[in-house]
Amino acid sequence: MKNTIESAIEYYKRKEFIKVIEILVLYLKSYEDTEAYNILAMAYYNLDDSTNSITYLKKALEMEPENINYLNNLAIAYLSNSEEKSIDTFELVLQIQPNNTLARNTLGDIYFRRGDSKKTILHYDRVLNYTQASFNTLYNFITILYDLGEYHHSLQYINKALNMKKDNAELELLAADIYYQLDMPIQSTEHYKMYLSLKSLPMDFYTFSKIKKANSGYIKKKYDFSKIREKSYTDAYKKAIDENVKDKTVLTYANDGGLFSMMALKAGANKVYLIQKDTHISTQIQEIIRSNGYGDKVEFIKEPLFLIDNIKVDVVIVDKFGDGLINENIMSDIRFINDNFVHSGVKFIPSKAKIYAKTINTTLLNSSYKEYGFDMSTFDIYEDPYVYKNLNEIDHITTSQKFEVFDFDFYNPQNLDHKIIKPNYIKNNSTTIALWYELDFQTHKLNTLSGKKDQFKHLIWSLDLQKDTQLEFIFNKNHIFIGKYLEKGKNNDSV
Repeated sequence: MKNTIESAIEYYKRKEFIKVIEILVLYLKSYEDTEAYNILAMAYYNLDDSTNSITYLKKALEMEPENINYLNNLAIAYLSNSEEKSIDTFELVLQIQPNNTLARNTLGDIYFRRGDSKKTILHYDRVLNYTQASFNTLYNFITILYDLGEYHHSLQYINKALNMKKDNAELELLAADIYYQLDMPIQSTEHYKMYLSLKSLPMDFYTFSKIKKANSGYIKKKYDFSKIREKSYTDAYKKAIDENVKDKTVLTYANDGGLFSMMALKAGANKVYLIQKDTHISTQIQEIIRSNGYGDKVEFIKEPLFLIDNIKVDVVIVDKFGDGLINENIMSDIRFINDNFVHSGVKFIPSKAKIYAKTINTTLLNSSYKEYGFDMSTFDIYEDPYVYKNLNEIDHITTSQKFEVFDFDFYNPQNLDHKIIKPNYIKNNSTTIALWYELDFQTHKLNTLSGKKDQFKHLIWSLDLQKDTQLEFIFNKNHIFIGKYLEKGKNNDSV
């Protein structure tokens, strides 16, 4: 008997699976042997015969129902025809052995493919805590943390992954984006350069624009109350809150200093949840709410959004808009809120948003790219291609009609499309593109371009244009990048 099993194992190691099957099928006619059933099952599995693999693994488990190795093999065999049975079997493994690496890793991979962030992190995090994780686990874990906006958390693992695979271009690009989001331009630039080197790619306009933004200190990590001092902005929210929150449960997903939470309570809301994971900012807001007499009426949630459970709300107040509308991971967060916190009758305040643009002439961003008739743009990587200013407060001439760039429906949040747009130019030689946004509250709208004294700032992007030039708009995570669009095969001089 022992010689037969040893012989089958030798053939298995040499990947002669047909021979393994011949030996063990004959052997099992005379003996019942759990190890033989397991080896036979895995030989069938390697021949893509999951049906026989499952059959023989079940026979082995009838004799040893808590054998971890057999249960893991059965879960893997199920993957090809029943992912749910595979999950159930791996869960049984974890009941017996909670830190089983194979079960945790594979469940993490399954939930990663399904886009279930919470369960993916649950399993990957356990693996990373007690064993040396595989590169695949590290990469998936870093990716999902990045997608959730957990940049500091993902940075803890990026160097481990880079040490495991030093020449992985996709990992270098991911590292560059993480450092970019953390406002660390030197590190971001180095990883972008490594990515481009590994891919043998030139510096395209999109990557060039990102590096310029990173090196200009684009991301400002501070708490800014300026928006709630803008009367038109605050009045638009107050009107919608007064109309929609009475007797309702409200979630405020906002950077408003607690103002809209207190407005909701004053307008008759039954309960208000306020999400703010930053401890420093949360402490500030709690003091503001307490000093106004609402200290015991707002429930603070200080966890990252993707870890929040067991709340259902009727109204969601969204105020995470930056000067350019899209920032702070707002799109993926709104998708998560839709999937986890709301029901069919939910009300979003606001319900929709649109980003508009037009081309202009202004001396605000004088380009030094062509000194004395020569293109010197190679040296301008550290020059800002943009500013944030109130368009009503700068000297400019409008050179095209306004056009819509992106729109966003909070009830059905989708990824923004990459767009090629040819503006309806009314004058030649535009120097700049200006972007602003509009919030739709259903009964009224707020346009950030209207009013000369508001504190709204608009994205004003330097780009030397000739009449009829097409523009390329790329949305990536939290930012919009703009360049001149040229037909395939031509040089793209956009920055």
